Amino acid sequence: ASFVEARLESLLADLKIMGALCKTRHAFKTEKKSDTDFLPSAVVKGCTNFDEELFRCEFLDWHDMVERQSQLRQLRAGDGEPKLTSLAENIRKAELEMSIAVASSQALSAVRQRLEQVAIDRQKRFDVLKEMVEDVCLREMNLHIDLRAPHPR
Repeated sequence: ASFVEARLESLLADLKIMGALCKTRHAFKTEKKSDTDFLPSAVVKGCTNFDEELFRCEFLDWHDMVERQSQLRQLRAGDGEPKLTSLAENIRKAELEMSIAVASSQALSAVRQRLEQVAIDRQKRFDVLKEMVEDVCLREMNLHIDLRAPHPR
């Protein structure tokens, strides 16, 4: 058995003991309270109705899932990027392609217009930035700089 399974068995043994103590009347006594006041009813109910096999199976399934996620997170694609990240990007691109494929011509036209407007806005912002940078460089450093917009991807 693995370390995790051994620890799980130890936990289950402790829970069995707790369940037996909860079922035993007058197992817990304090100076001022009886055993019914000492333990919350949810604890007593949980210990008496505990399904050991179901808990064992669900815990081991959960642990296996966490291990697989950890292994996926550690895998790297050929470019050094985490494989899970590149997989998520591929899924996003496929969903985008599918939405374009099923979109109406009106919707595609609206998207095209919006993209054109974004490109125009981007160019205007670059022009303002270019003018400011060129002015500051000329005034403060006496340098003539010619900024060019980056190529669109």
